[in-house]
Amino acid sequence: VSCGCSQFLTKDLFDAMCDDGVVVCETVKFVLDATDDGKDAFVEKLNGLASAHGWGHRPILTSHLHKRQPPPKKRETEPTAMQVRADQRCMKPAHLAYTKN
Repeated sequence: VSCGCSQFLTKDLFDAMCDDGVVVCETVKFVLDATDDGKDAFVEKLNGLASAHGWGHRPILTSHLHKRQPPPKKRETEPTAMQVRADQRCMKPAHLAYTKN
């Protein structure tokens, strides 16, 4: 489910999924206008929508979605505050996986 379609994470959608299905939701990791707090709030909102319908976030499945994500760039000097912030943003998930509880 794309971040722009998160309003469709309704009872009808979750009820239509089979018991062993996986719902993958896009976060707003790459939305440039979103603040870090806004990005975290969006993830919490996705978790709340899924939880309200009996589905839960699955960190192990989520990690599989990001297996080929490159690690932050290694630096030869002490990173600046902005580089540290960029590295932290880089490691946030672009997608979250949910399964039925």
